[in-house]
Amino acid sequence: MGAGFELLLSGTFDNAYFNSANGSSPSGNLYVVGNTGAANSTLYQIPISANVMGAPNTGPALSTNYSNGFFAAGLQLTEVFTGSKDYIFTSVVSFGAPASCTSGSTEGCVMGFDVTSGSISGSTTPTGATTEAQGTSGITIDNIVTTAPTGASNIYYTPLGNQLCGAGGTGGCAIQISQATP
Repeated sequence: MGAGFELLLSGTFDNAYFNSANGSSPSGNLYVVGNTGAANSTLYQIPISANVMGAPNTGPALSTNYSNGFFAAGLQLTEVFTGSKDYIFTSVVSFGAPASCTSGSTEGCVMGFDVTSGSISGSTTPTGATTEAQGTSGITIDNIVTTAPTGASNIYYTPLGNQLCGAGGTGGCAIQISQATP
């Protein structure tokens, strides 16, 4: 397999797939993270029409790992539909591509993408991105509230590396970030 490491990660379907009219012939999209070895980790969209997968659409680069000589794999995907927006959340263990993330060998990045339109491309930008110590654990959704006060709809995770915690100290902190702008 060559230098570095390869990861096989599960993807996630979008809301269009979950709500397909015909249960035996679903349509929508499957999102996966690819290029987890010797390449820049990338978000891919695989269209599904009448239960047939089409050619994948190449989405945005999630990390700049390969150009830095590192293998900084993208991690698991999580999807949530808020009633009006369909979001995909993911993270990378280092060299996050979004400009709002610090790009280094120990700085991961958690990011969200609005996939409501059902289309992505290499120029798709995240709704938000935050630097985290070496990426995140699994991302959990707390609830979906469309008309609530600020802080009502969030994602939760722990960083995979040690970082300064909001309540003081360092270590594996529990992190809470808005679904709309992670």
